[in-house]
Amino acid sequence: MSTPSLGTGIEIAHAYLRPRLGLPGIPVITLYQKDYWPNNLSTMIRGITANEVSQFVLKEYDVPDDAEEFISELLGRLG
Repeated sequence: MSTPSLGTGIEIAHAYLRPRLGLPGIPVITLYQKDYWPNNLSTMIRGITANEVSQFVLKEYDVPDDAEEFISELLGRLG
């Protein structure tokens, strides 16, 4: 289930800033359950583009099984 987390936001911000600090970029995979929160996903997260963080992936899913399928597909590409 989707749950807001300040720690997660800090981790994403860290990944976002790394290239600007001359550090290598790191992959960021974000999963968000559609319509779970009435206020929707934060505009900070929705506003991150591939130009800013080339290894950033935002995936919205409807049901947890969809998220599981996406994770399996992604991990399959790594192996």
